[in-house]
Amino acid sequence: MKILKTNFYSRNEVPFIFLNLLECYDQVDKFLVYEFNHTKSGIKKEFVDLYEYWDLFDPYVDKFDYHQIKLDKDPYFVKDESGVGEDVQKIINEPYSRNYFTRLLHLEDDDLIFSVDADEIIHSSAYEKIENSIEENNSPVQLNMHFFWRRINELTNKGWTSPCASKFSHLKSKTQKCSFGDTYYPQWRDEGIPTDFYSGCHFSNCYSNDEEFEYRKKAIYYKPTTEITKSIDLDSHMMPKKLKEIYPVLEQFNLVSGVAK
Repeated sequence: MKILKTNFYSRNEVPFIFLNLLECYDQVDKFLVYEFNHTKSGIKKEFVDLYEYWDLFDPYVDKFDYHQIKLDKDPYFVKDESGVGEDVQKIINEPYSRNYFTRLLHLEDDDLIFSVDADEIIHSSAYEKIENSIEENNSPVQLNMHFFWRRINELTNKGWTSPCASKFSHLKSKTQKCSFGDTYYPQWRDEGIPTDFYSGCHFSNCYSNDEEFEYRKKAIYYKPTTEITKSIDLDSHMMPKKLKEIYPVLEQFNLVSGVAK
């Protein structure tokens, strides 16, 4: 089985989830998406609730699998209404969130897992290359992505290889070292050998308004980039194939203000 998986916490990410769905639909067996009622910093929140936008997702429900998960009584995820420190986010809450999909699916060792954050889009044309790289090296692979910052057409020269793909057996028991120590759970991120091709785009911190952006800073540890950007046309080969197809959705979420169609 081939599975693309992500978890999310912001309404702002809905268009990117939809874009990943369109890009992956003919390439995977399932796109698993889940959200919690707490941010990764441990603050309680309301569900975004994709059912509010179900007209987008309903035509693809044969492969789209969406879950809402309440963490109020969860004994492992650390909750704090003032927000936990970066150390707790990095070694407990973030890996716990990213590894939670293993509790939602029955997985076999040979299943292929494509692991992304909600704003990281894998190009439909890249899936076969990614699979071949995993098979040829019998190893997880890092997904090299074009890095966009604050606006979906503002490209930086920053490298981005945090998303990864692997067989389930490669990472199912692998914790990870970070600056605060070993993670408590597998991260499904920043793992594997580099690839020599671009797999997609990371639309980092592309928020519809300042309020959403400020919420993001509280929801998860935030580190700004100082990279210089340049504007890229939406028709560029760097962009996901389906991006222009969802332009009306991006407009609805105020993500293309001032961006030429």
